[in-house]
Amino acid sequence: MADQKILYDASSILDAEVGITETDIINEKINELTSDVKPASKVKGEITLTRLDNEISALFNAKSVVKLICSRCLKKFNQEIVLNYEQIFSYQKNDDNFLIRPDKKIDIYPSLRQEILLNIPIKPLCNEKCKI
Repeated sequence: MADQKILYDASSILDAEVGITETDIINEKINELTSDVKPASKVKGEITLTRLDNEISALFNAKSVVKLICSRCLKKFNQEIVLNYEQIFSYQKNDDNFLIRPDKKIDIYPSLRQEILLNIPIKPLCNEKCKI
């Protein structure tokens, strides 16, 4: 399977003065996250981009639903995932940020995928009273 990309054109914010922000709607389909975690809905919400010196700060405020398997009864169920986080995009790659492409676009898919996976419970339960 080819790597998924969700590209946002960041040229207007990169050409603006430091401190300028712009907000856009996120309404994106995510392909399979892992063999055990399947998306059940699009990622929906907002992304707010802020121009920094040589970077962009992206503030995500979004939600998605994933299909999980209950760690107790092994039934499949849907789990809402809330994504409220900040990600830095830069021209130079390091461990804390993602790249701004030469065409002034940013690929938000790796960041969304990472945050969805980080927000999945270690032992997902279909409900709190699920029998053991």
